[in-house]
Amino acid sequence: MILEEKNLKVLIVEDNILVVEFIKKLVVKFGHSIAGIASDGKTAVDMASNIRPDLVLMDIGLPVIDGIEAARMITESNPTPIIMLTSYDDLELVEKASTVGAGAYLTKPINPDSLERAIIVSRARFKDMLALRMLNLNLVMEIETRKKTEEALIKSEEELKRANSSKDKIFSIVSHDLRSPLATLLSLLDIASDSQMDMDFRNSLLVELKQQTKNTLDMVENLLQWSRNQQRRIEPKFSIVALNPIISDILELYDPNIRKKSIRVNNECDNSVKAYADKDMVNTVIRNLISNAIKFTPENGEIRVKVKATDQSVEVSVGDSGVGISPEDQGRLFNVTTHFTTYGTAKEKGTGLGLILCRELVGLQKGTFYLDSEKGKGSTFTFSLQREDAASTAS
Repeated sequence: MILEEKNLKVLIVEDNILVVEFIKKLVVKFGHSIAGIASDGKTAVDMASNIRPDLVLMDIGLPVIDGIEAARMITESNPTPIIMLTSYDDLELVEKASTVGAGAYLTKPINPDSLERAIIVSRARFKDMLALRMLNLNLVMEIETRKKTEEALIKSEEELKRANSSKDKIFSIVSHDLRSPLATLLSLLDIASDSQMDMDFRNSLLVELKQQTKNTLDMVENLLQWSRNQQRRIEPKFSIVALNPIISDILELYDPNIRKKSIRVNNECDNSVKAYADKDMVNTVIRNLISNAIKFTPENGEIRVKVKATDQSVEVSVGDSGVGISPEDQGRLFNVTTHFTTYGTAKEKGTGLGLILCRELVGLQKGTFYLDSEKGKGSTFTFSLQREDAASTAS
């Protein structure tokens, strides 16, 4: 059952004044009001945009813009039920009218009963069309919501898998990689507790104990930093950082290791170069790279540390004349699931996390990290940081 509506605002678009007067009387008789009258298509489009009528009675044969084009423009800007009026019963015109959203089509002279039914039917069809559009819109929104929910679930599942992988990795390192150095420390302490021990031997033992403790501490620090990073708890604290003092302090820290292997250190750092970075993160990266260089450089080998400024960034590189890395192993270096680690030239042990941590920390500082290595000829690790002048744009 179609319900009849009253007091609709009707826009009449007709260039024949007699027809206009006839339609006006009928519209008022049917209980509606005249929202406006236009005698050409362009005026009709402008008036429809301003007054937003409930219904448009549109003649097809109009000056300036014909009724078909005017109807298309009106429905595109603001969906409105339109009844097309014409003096000719033309099937082709009917089809054209339907394509631009006309809800009814009447031939002149206009029959009052036909006009009244056309008004009721066109309004009903218009409401059905709006309801269908709303239903489609709701369906699209529901589909989008479900899609986003599914994507969120997939992302959550992936994050959970990564978290579990990180947890398993931590347990693996704690149970395997830390057990050995801790057992070594315990053995050294047992030996050092012997009160009858020769003083020179005791002193050398204490030096070894200190070194083993530092190595174990480095492993634990890497593990904790990497774990926090996996849990997204690390945020860079950017400031202007002088790089040479950091490198000098780290070289001094590892001086006993360097001397023990009689390694030559070539420090080519430009004292004037500064970066816009996180000082603690930079310290961790350089410490790991220098530690690795010492670890994989044989006795009487060489380590090169360079810092230079380019037009785009600050580059820090740590190279060695050590064992180098094969192309196959290079592909495994930065994959946490492979737990790739090897012994150094003096059987030094690592966690396999150092380089992974380095790349992640450099990435957090908007830098790049890359490797140049050849088996048997050594390796050079290079990373970039933001230039000092990046601080001005950041603030």
